[in-house]
Amino acid sequence: MSRTRFDEWLLRQMYIRPYEEIWRPKIQHPERARLEAAGYKDWEVTSVLTNRLLINVLHAAGGIEYTVANLERLIAEDEAWAPPGPVDRDVWGIVGPNRNATYYEITNLFFWLKVLEERIKSRGGSVGHVHELGLLPALAVGEPWTKRVRDLFGALHSRTLGDIRLVNFATHVSAFPRTFGAFEMTSAGARVPIPDTPPQGRLYLEGDLTFEEERDARTFAREALAAVDTFIDGLLYAFEEANAEIIRRRTAENGPPPDRLPMVRDA
Repeated sequence: MSRTRFDEWLLRQMYIRPYEEIWRPKIQHPERARLEAAGYKDWEVTSVLTNRLLINVLHAAGGIEYTVANLERLIAEDEAWAPPGPVDRDVWGIVGPNRNATYYEITNLFFWLKVLEERIKSRGGSVGHVHELGLLPALAVGEPWTKRVRDLFGALHSRTLGDIRLVNFATHVSAFPRTFGAFEMTSAGARVPIPDTPPQGRLYLEGDLTFEEERDARTFAREALAAVDTFIDGLLYAFEEANAEIIRRRTAENGPPPDRLPMVRDA
């Protein structure tokens, strides 16, 4: 079995040390008061609140890779199943054996993109006590690795995450229009229609979605995965550089590090 991107990401993550300096002091979080009341020290609270942030982002990105691979396989199988259409005819609709599974995976892709966004940055808490949650808000203010991750997130959002407003539509309103309809078979292969990038604001009706851009699910999935791959590679590099910078700072302040460097902090 070939190694996936997710496998490679996890391998790199294993060598990243979660030094305390990576994170913002006294991270604001809905569970902070409970941890402090239980007697946790500040560094222990930081450890509890941050120890899964990076791996959770990688898991979401892995979900996107997994879903895109499923989409590629399902569409390719239906293309192979379909009788060849005349090349001089622009569109020939097919309803193959994978039609329903394909459209479920399209919706799954949008959901995984939403999961990735919220694990990077989201908001949560109670009325009057709303906090920014996720990986990005937990990073130390003013540090070069934080700026790098923020820039990467902005680039990812502009390339791909603008489409996650479709998730709210699929969750609260309806399946995408034309979902579970026929694929369009062209001389270049199957085209599986998906809605245009939605405008800003809440979507309430199927008529709010358009198909003027003639977007194809497989093309969108490939582009989304490429954007996520770029983001995760840059994210891991930012953490690797943060480790190197923290070691340099500690060495300058305390001399060469011991064989075993403290993680968040030794008790």
